[in-house]
Amino acid sequence: MIAFTPIVALFLIFHTYKPVPGAMDDMSGVAVMAGLGKYLEEARKSEEWLPKRTEVVLLAMSSEEAGLRGAKRYVSKHLEEMKTTPTYGLFLDGIYDEKYLTVTYRELCTGARHDPGLVKMAQDAAASRNWPISVRMIPLGGTDASPFSLKGIPAICLHCQDTSRAVPNYHTRDDTYAHIRPESLSISLQLVLDMLQRIDSKP
Repeated sequence: MIAFTPIVALFLIFHTYKPVPGAMDDMSGVAVMAGLGKYLEEARKSEEWLPKRTEVVLLAMSSEEAGLRGAKRYVSKHLEEMKTTPTYGLFLDGIYDEKYLTVTYRELCTGARHDPGLVKMAQDAAASRNWPISVRMIPLGGTDASPFSLKGIPAICLHCQDTSRAVPNYHTRDDTYAHIRPESLSISLQLVLDMLQRIDSKP
């Protein structure tokens, strides 16, 4: 118990009586997913691009902070289906500033190594629009992409977050909408769309 005292002491100050929405982690990712759903619905009524060969599953999972339980449950329930039908997981987490556009290739805590082909696809899609993109490892924590990659389902996680440090609005009472740049949402959505087009055109 003495050894764990410093960790317990941190939790004594890690609280607030003012709830926050978790805007960066991860309401912003959910907002991009909702934007994708809106685009796909409106594209049916217009001449915008629609995937011809790809079924798009819009997936928001719970319990990411509790050991990625939602993602693990989904993978365990649908693994056989995902193994027999070519499946690609494009996950979004920590969207707040487009200058930190990042694709994660590895997550140290979970041991997940994400699909190199999807990492390259994200780089190419970003380069086609002259958007700088970093390729980084996440040293602490984990994303919902991990359970997919660990079971052999190609997956990556896209961020607009400085993952090299603990930013002030990461897991704190400052994680409010005021810190989310609208441009980060639109760029993330366009990057997902561009990758979806590339996936849909695969032979």
